[in-house]
Parts: sequence; C-alpha cells; structure tokens
Amino acid sequence: MKRFCILNFILFFVISCSNNNIKMLTDDANLLDAVSRYNLSSRMKIKCTLLDEQSANIFTSNTTSNMLNYDIIAGAYFPDSDPKKLGFTEIQLNDKIKNNLYKGLYSAFLQNGKTLVPYSADFPVIVALQKTAQYIKLDRQITFDEFRKTAISLNKTELTNMTFGFIPRLTELPEADYYFIGGIEFTETNNKPEIDKEKLSECFNLYNNFNMITGDGNITDIYIKNNIKTERPLILKKGILKFDMTYMQKASALNPEIYTVSLISDLKHLSLKQNCIGINSKSSGKTAEINEFINFLLSEDMQKNLVSEAQRTSILTGKMIIPANKTVKLDTDLNNYIDNLLYPNFKNKKSGIKFLNALTQNKEQLSKEQIKKDEFIKNLLKTY
Repeated sequence: MKRFCILNFILFFVISCSNNNIKMLTDDANLLDAVSRYNLSSRMKIKCTLLDEQSANIFTSNTTSNMLNYDIIAGAYFPDSDPKKLGFTEIQLNDKIKNNLYKGLYSAFLQNGKTLVPYSADFPVIVALQKTAQYIKLDRQITFDEFRKTAISLNKTELTNMTFGFIPRLTELPEADYYFIGGIEFTETNNKPEIDKEKLSECFNLYNNFNMITGDGNITDIYIKNNIKTERPLILKKGILKFDMTYMQKASALNPEIYTVSLISDLKHLSLKQNCIGINSKSSGKTAEINEFINFLLSEDMQKNLVSEAQRTSILTGKMIIPANKTVKLDTDLNNYIDNLLYPNFKNKKSGIKFLNALTQNKEQLSKEQIKKDEFIKNLLKTY
C-alpha cells in the first residue's frame, strides 16, 4: 500500500510538472531568445516548438492544424479569419504597454477583439538597386503617384527589349495591400459598412493594370507569366523590374551597398500581415503567466533585444525586426513615420473577412478568365 501511494505521488508530480510548462508554437526564430530570457526568472517555463518554414498565416496554416494543443501561438497573421472563432482568448496588456504600442498596432489589437497583439511592425516599402536609384535620383521618401510615374517612364515594351519599371502582380505583397495603398476606404452609414464602388474599381486597376497599357492588354500578362517564378531579389538583379515592393522587415535585411529602400511618403496604412501572438482559450490555468510573457515580450528592453537578435540572424532568416514598442528609437525619424500609419480598418470584422476571402477566390477566377472585371468588382461589393 505504501509503495502504491509513493508511485501515485511520483505520477502526480510528473503530471504537475508537465502542466506547469507553457507550450508555444511559432514560425519566428527571433522569438527563441525572448523565450530563453523569460525562462531565466519565470516559475512556469515555456517550451517552444519552431516550425521549419514561415507561413502566410500561422493561425490558419495546415501545418498548424493541431495548434490548439499549444498554449501560445506566435507568428505571421493575415486578417482573413476571426481569432475568437479560431479559439483565442483576450490578452491583458498593462497600461504602459498599451501606451507604448504604435497606434496602428494597438488598433489591430482592438480590431482582433484583443485576442491577437502584434509584437513587431511592418509596412510596404519600395526597393531598387543602388545603381537604379542613383540614375533616377530616387529620394529616401517619394509619394506613390511620383513613384508610379517614375516606374512607368522606365518601361520598355519592344518585344526584343522588354522590361518594366514595376508590376504589382510580380511582387510578394497581397493584392489587398495595394487597395489600401491606392486609398480604398471602408465607411459606415447607420451601422452598415460600405465600399466606394468607384474607388474599388480604381484600386483594381492599380493592381491589375498599373502600367495603364491599352490596345494590347496581354503584353503585361505574358511578361508576368514568363517571370512569375523568379525569386527575390533576382527580380531586380536580372533587370526584370527596376523596382520591387516588399515588407520593411525584409527590405531592412538587404545589403545596403547593393539595394536602396524608399518610404512611400503618403502611405496611410501598415501592411495587413503582421507578426502577432495569441493565447489558446483552453489554457485558462496558465493565462496569468502567459500574459506576463506577452507584456515582457512587448517591453522596451525585450523589444531592443528582439532587434539585436534579428540583426544577428538576418542572414539566415532574411528579415529584420521593426519593434512594436515606439519607445525603441529608430533611425531617421522612422518612429514618427510608423506611428502615423493606421492598421487597415474594414469597419466590420465579419465583412472584412468576407472581402479578403472573396478577393482571393475571385482573383483565381479572373486569372482563369472565368469572370471579367465587372463581375470581379460586383462580387467584392456583395461582401458589404
């Protein structure tokens, strides 16, 4: 009987120790250092699982179908799904963190029902080879309209000598980001969200016919088809495009002796995709410790460490970290620039999700010529 009691005690102790661990799943290697630092002084340790590859959205990726076996999920998030319906619970940020987050990132936190909070900031930027930038005297900041005119002026459409200044469809940014770059607005009248049809059509043309080629509309399509599989940054090195557009975190990791990065001076929005962290709603017994870790991750000291760690590993990861905490000082007045960027607001979470999913579905139908532009626009308008 005594031996049986001892065995039961050992089993209870092993289970208790296991339950005292916080299980975390991420696709972001830069978070491993934060976990190690947190574990140095925390009673409840975090056991972190790192995915081999980054996904477009770790929160809905097929590779993370068992993600609710984890207490924390962290990595890339795209707002085409509702975090609450995915099984995430509210995060408790302390007042200091709330005040120190960039305004757009705090807005993203609120739009996600306080279930996912960004731990870094990202937004679209223009990238060019240094020799191209010097040739056209590209400024550190340029309006999007000036950029478009400059890019189009560099087009060469002769069949034997064809190159383009810029084609949005050959970049890695999703189509929806270009709609916000183009100035789309979602309004609300009598609690009913609405889209401006004319602006939606304008943004469609910005993405799908940036170069405004008429008469032979398939020139660009053929060019895209021939070059769509070209990896970055070879798309610039091979002269396929004179300009690329990508995320600031990726652009910051490029060799500044070869590439130059320009900000869009009249940009109004952060990118839709942000690195976020969330808490599994089934981890109710650990939420205090998890919230403690999230506030630790967003603190000024830890955000500085994230930046340093990203600099150290950028050759392997291909990206830097732009801190979410605006008290971390950045170069050339970048703090003010980021703090003036909003997070895209669809006014209605449900309608926004429908819009983004319809954009993806109709884009595929459009590429297969199953629908035309008017039907594409009409189908998007139906989501609101």
